[in-house]
Amino acid sequence: MRLGLSSGLAYGGFVPSSINLLDFSPAAAFSLRSFDSSVDPNVVNVRRSSDNATQDFKASEITDGTLATYVGSGNDGFVTTWYDQSGNNVTATQATASDQPKIVSSGAVVLENSKPAIDMAIAATADRLDVSQTFRASNINNYSLFTVQKPSGNNGAFGVRLGGAPNSRGYLPYNSSGTNYASYGDNITAISLGSPPTDSQLLSFIAGSTQGNAQAFLDGSSQGSVALQSVAHGGNPKFGSGDLNGTMQEVVMFHNDQSANRTIIEGDINTYYSIY
Repeated sequence: MRLGLSSGLAYGGFVPSSINLLDFSPAAAFSLRSFDSSVDPNVVNVRRSSDNATQDFKASEITDGTLATYVGSGNDGFVTTWYDQSGNNVTATQATASDQPKIVSSGAVVLENSKPAIDMAIAATADRLDVSQTFRASNINNYSLFTVQKPSGNNGAFGVRLGGAPNSRGYLPYNSSGTNYASYGDNITAISLGSPPTDSQLLSFIAGSTQGNAQAFLDGSSQGSVALQSVAHGGNPKFGSGDLNGTMQEVVMFHNDQSANRTIIEGDINTYYSIY
């Protein structure tokens, strides 16, 4: 496998990935940075509060002031679409204005740990992005998910939901009574991650038939594992479903077991976000 080492190319203050995670063939890859150092892709479509106009923005335009200038001083900017960089045309969208998460607040780009972030705040309704069905894991026994997020302590807060009615949710990091969990299936089958973080966290969750269980890693450290079980994946996948009150920065999904590449993938993500 070609690792796609960075050529050192950068775009106006935007620092590209040190490797090309797309060379690992993810099923879907969402971020506010570019995973490929040779391109500067559109990563979000944003609606500004002043006139509800919308526009696409590249990774570099989020960090070089272009996005903030477009939204305008004192105004808010909301994500209508988070674009997939995998080439599989998966989309994360929200057409309802009141449910759109915020990326610019009062004229300033939302930041988490000094990097751009999407704010899934609780308002009158839950901010969320609905993800196309192709993102959903077709087999609970073989998939991997890497997320960069900061959930709060609100009960029932879901970061990534792969689809399904209650008790068949697939994978999600979520909170219950102020404690952070990684889970798949029903919310009884869970791995405790402790208290919600005060800063960004990198959560990796790998369910693979090769090891016979599902494993969670928080900031590169193992949090334990649970036995695999069959889970029905119905309904639409979502980011920020339920009532997540926190930020999201990156979601990378694989429809296979990435245990062998986990440390490489986590290392690249951590190099950019400086989480741990």
